[in-house]
Order: sequence, then C-alpha cells, then structure tokens
Amino acid sequence: MTDTPRPNVTGADREGRMTEEQRRELGGLLREKRAGLRPADVGLPEGIRRRAPGLRREEVALLAGVSVAWYTWLEQGRAIRPSAGTLERILDALRCTQEERLYIQQLQRATPDPPEGPWNPLLQQVLDAFLPAPALLLNQHWERTAQNATAEYLEFFPQLGDGACLLDLMFLGAEARAIVRDWPDQARQLVAAFRLDSSRYTNDDWFPQKVRQLSAASPDFATFWAERQVRDHAAVHMHLQHPEFGLLALNATWLQVSGTPHFKILVCTADPGSPTAAALARMAARTR
Repeated sequence: MTDTPRPNVTGADREGRMTEEQRRELGGLLREKRAGLRPADVGLPEGIRRRAPGLRREEVALLAGVSVAWYTWLEQGRAIRPSAGTLERILDALRCTQEERLYIQQLQRATPDPPEGPWNPLLQQVLDAFLPAPALLLNQHWERTAQNATAEYLEFFPQLGDGACLLDLMFLGAEARAIVRDWPDQARQLVAAFRLDSSRYTNDDWFPQKVRQLSAASPDFATFWAERQVRDHAAVHMHLQHPEFGLLALNATWLQVSGTPHFKILVCTADPGSPTAAALARMAARTR
C-alpha cells in the first residue's frame, strides 16, 4: 500500500497542514536519519557499489511499504501528507527515537499561539522554595522571567540586553566557553532540546527568526542546528567555573509549570555533601 500526493499547500494552515518550512524540516530530518544508518542496522544486505553512506531511499521505501517516488517527495519537502500509519512505518524503518517521533508529530500539528499575559507571581515562592539551589522561570522563548536569589548571585554571564534567551548566553556570550567546562556537549544538547521545544509552537515566528539570527552570528550554532539532533529536557550534569567559588558540579533539571505549559522552571541542584552544595549554601547565605 502506498500514499499518494495531495494538492500543494503553502503558508501556515491551522487545519493541520504543514507549512513549506515545516515540510523542509521534516525532509531534512529524514535524510539525516537515513544517512546515519547502515543496511545491517535494519536487517538488509550491504550490497555492492554503495556510493554514499547510509541507507538508500529505495531501502527505506521498501521497509516502510511506500513507493520510492513518494518517499523521495517526502524528503524533498513536497506538499504531501502521510497518514499516521504510513509515517509510523517510516519512523520505524529509520529507527527514530521517542524524542524524534514526538518532534515530528508536533511538527505536523498546527498549534495555537501561546497565551499572552503575565506570569503568576506565586511562582516566585516556588522558585524561592528551591533555595539554596538556583532556579529560574523561563517563558516559551527561553527568556528569563523570574529567578531566586541564588540564581541572581550565580549569574556571572554578561548582560546581553532585554530579550536575551539561554541560547544567546551560550552562543553569543564570549565568556560562556570559558565558564562552561564541557561547552561543546552542553551547547549541542541545548540546541537539540530547543529544536524539540520549538515544534510545540509552529505558529510562532519568533523561533525561525531566532534560528536565522543565531545561525548568522554563530558558526557553532549553525553547525549544531544542521545536525538536526532532537532530545527532551532531561536532567543534565554540567560543570561551571565560577570566578569566586571555583568549579561547580550542577545537575540542571527542567520542570514544566502545570496550567501554563509555555513556562518552565530550570533548577540547578548539587549532590548532597558535595563542595558544590556547600558553595550554593554560602551563596544563599549572602543573599539573606
């Protein structure tokens, strides 16, 4: 059974049809996944005269039960819309992760714009309850909305102006590379999480604009974005070189705010009894 092409669709569509940019993004991810697989990974013979690494399009089409021409059009970003079952077979054939599946599912849906309005001031009490661990409240654009006292003390990145988000701090702040000890890994993971998060807001032009801005300003961001890695907001272990307290080993965890999914809390904890835990306690004591 094969899917057949649908009429061309251009522009944003709130009935669930993908924009041209979303279709290109889907096609690009499928190409990256295909290039990263060998025939042996999916139970196929290696064959001969393989000019490029990865699976051939016809091999993916065979595994997914679609025509080669149709699958080629999907990778090319043409205005076709696969059924849920067909897309699932393609994702199975490409050994997509759960994060990648979620990303593609959200990419296909037209999502409403996030609600406007101020954040609930009671969330400041929640941030303060995490003390001495630094905690920040971020909006859907990863811009700081509020923070507790330790986070303010810990903030030794230079100010980049209003509207700066975490990606700006990581890629546009020159000091980040010296402060974040494992900068390449942390930066790559942050971009992968941002890619998944952006798929929740397909009608928000801020996200593609931010990607274009950072790609032009930072070759590293452009490289990481082109890799099309996708990951969820998992707990991340990171090391920061603080100018006063030395090396800090932090566990960064993202928490979703119930009822307002466009807000997140980023909290950085330390292992009990560790030098970092003692350092955070001294920071909190100074803010009282």
